[in-house]
Amino acid sequence: MTTNCARFRLDTSGGVTYLGPRTRPVPRKARAYWADLTWYAFERGHLLVGRGHRLLWRSRRRFAGPNPVNVGAVVLGARELAFTYYAGRRSRLYLAGTDWESAV
Repeated sequence: MTTNCARFRLDTSGGVTYLGPRTRPVPRKARAYWADLTWYAFERGHLLVGRGHRLLWRSRRRFAGPNPVNVGAVVLGARELAFTYYAGRRSRLYLAGTDWESAV
């Protein structure tokens, strides 16, 4: 069980064991993540997409600025990914093929 401050193990006899401080299910650099642990981040201008603690995709293009793209959602497929982002007031969809085999 994980609380806001720590992780615990509950056993069938009612005992509680402290396992350590709370850990994040995604890397610290993740700007946002969803229930399936898909996340996105920016590193040196590149958009990164991953799941859990695994990096799955890195953009070839660099984006400018500290908040270069306002990403709305990320969806991973068997051999592709898609994400929405905002350019001004318009929402756009980006599709990319990937070379991961069964990473998702």
